[in-house]
Amino acid sequence: MQINAIGFNSELFINRVRQNNSVVSVPYSKSVNNVDTVSFTGIKPEVLKNQFKILLSQDIWSYRLAVKMPESEIEKEALLELLEHRAQLDRFARLQDEKGEIAIKLAHAERLAETDPQNPDLKVILKWLDNKGNLDTTVNTLNRQMEQEIKRNRPAFEYFENLRKLEDEYLAKKLVKEQQLEKYWHKIKKGNINADGRYSTRELIEIIKTGKLPKAAAEVVESAMPKITSRKDLLAVVRSEYRRLLREEINVYATNNNHTPFAKLAQKRLQEMYDAPLKKFNVDPKRLDDIYKYVEREFNTQIDNILDIDIYPLGEHWAQMSIVESKLRTLRRDISQLNSRITQFPEDSKAQADLTQKLSELDVAKKLWIAGMKKSVAYEAKNREMMIAADRVRQYDYLTGENKIIKLHKEALEVCEKNDDIIPEELWGRILSF
Repeated sequence: MQINAIGFNSELFINRVRQNNSVVSVPYSKSVNNVDTVSFTGIKPEVLKNQFKILLSQDIWSYRLAVKMPESEIEKEALLELLEHRAQLDRFARLQDEKGEIAIKLAHAERLAETDPQNPDLKVILKWLDNKGNLDTTVNTLNRQMEQEIKRNRPAFEYFENLRKLEDEYLAKKLVKEQQLEKYWHKIKKGNINADGRYSTRELIEIIKTGKLPKAAAEVVESAMPKITSRKDLLAVVRSEYRRLLREEINVYATNNNHTPFAKLAQKRLQEMYDAPLKKFNVDPKRLDDIYKYVEREFNTQIDNILDIDIYPLGEHWAQMSIVESKLRTLRRDISQLNSRITQFPEDSKAQADLTQKLSELDVAKKLWIAGMKKSVAYEAKNREMMIAADRVRQYDYLTGENKIIKLHKEALEVCEKNDDIIPEELWGRILSF
């Protein structure tokens, strides 16, 4: 499905926005948008499986994992191996996240106390830390519990320690490249079946094994489906649902105008969701294709109706924010690994120093993302005002009213406004698995 990106047709306007409104000053990389494929050819099966394990393990210490459905048997095998080991360490991951959040908040509070003691953030953070009780006692308890989890599940822990060493080895030998890690992470985010964090690791294992939702989740989906008593009802529902899915999944600000993967994924989801009634009413696949094409033409018509309006090119701004998100994700992964290292070897002074440095970098990157998010919300609001002035707001709302990035940024802004520019770790997890 090809669509033009809105806000990307006026070079003069884009250049002006670049010069006057850029906030996320990170070098732009075209590879951020070129994320559709990661492939390996002519590689031994053992090396290929190791490569997949490295690519798939980028989110392995998050409390709720980001996981996409595998596209080959060897990828499936690698993913299931990872998840089986990770399932044994779910409690360890939760404890580590809690300890990491305390460390981040404490480091932030110490910096503010030294550099900006009147900053309102300081009062909020200190209150949060105070609610944790005696921090030494709390952290010692977490350390003890984490050590118990390591002893209880030593083989699983050593599995990920060895995988980390393997990643370093493969990067050094260029068997895996940073660009491949970045591309594959975008593939995971695009196809994340756990975007809302509803599934535990054990549930994800069952989904990957069977290719189906857990029974309870499937029953919820089925109960939420509209009542269908005829073929006419079914086709109307499919048309409505396809329209909804395109509005949710397709980012009309994206500078890459090929949205065929999203459209195909939406069609696949509909085929799976309505498999029983489609068979019951013997719907011709060509009839479904006609419905899909009708909705796609409708979508593109809305695009054509607003292409002549000069607006802020949010797609470029979001690409810059994506680079910051990648940095945040890497820092969180490094911090998790360093926390694990320090838990196992408390006297490792280098790990302690590295952790302090990474926490400082994380704080800076978070502030940079928040600044970018605020600009994003402001830009989008101005774009909508321009559409109102041009009497095109109905078309604009059709295209952006369900945009997940816009919704997420507005939610993050609301949280920041209520929480003195602090985003809780739970929301950061959603932002970085989006």
